[in-house]
Amino acid sequence: MGFEEVYDYVAGKVDWFGAGLPGEGQAAELTRIGALVDSEVSTCAMEDSVKEVRGRLGTDDVCLVVNGERVVLGLVQGEDLDGDGDPSSVDDRPVGELMQEGPSTMRPNVPAAMLAGQIEDGSFPRLVVTDPEGTLIGILRGADLESWAEGEGKDQLETVHEGHDHG
Repeated sequence: MGFEEVYDYVAGKVDWFGAGLPGEGQAAELTRIGALVDSEVSTCAMEDSVKEVRGRLGTDDVCLVVNGERVVLGLVQGEDLDGDGDPSSVDDRPVGELMQEGPSTMRPNVPAAMLAGQIEDGSFPRLVVTDPEGTLIGILRGADLESWAEGEGKDQLETVHEGHDHG
């Protein structure tokens, strides 16, 4: 047949899509949360000092703690870095001592319409999006998901709601 190299992707289709890789067919037309994430997020290492990390916090007021391969280990929020109200009391401590371990994550292949339909009350400020191995892809902000749902996502939301009408 002329193929020089052939690979067998043994992890399977779910893992493929969970890694945010492209698909085909009718389901490929749905917007996935991976298309809405911001990959430019603040990251830090466990050994970085609180003082260093405080200067990296962006508009989300959060820094994701990752290892050398960008696997998400935890997160720190601005309020975590303040100690007892006296920032100088924690400045030299490593953020690994203060981080919230194992934050909840989502995979990039989750249909945005399904997620938006579950959080219509604006119940989350952000979601951490990783691949199946825990490697950081980015952050999905609730405000960005809401903007998508009110704009180009309206048709997809209507389709999802029609498909789940149990009346």
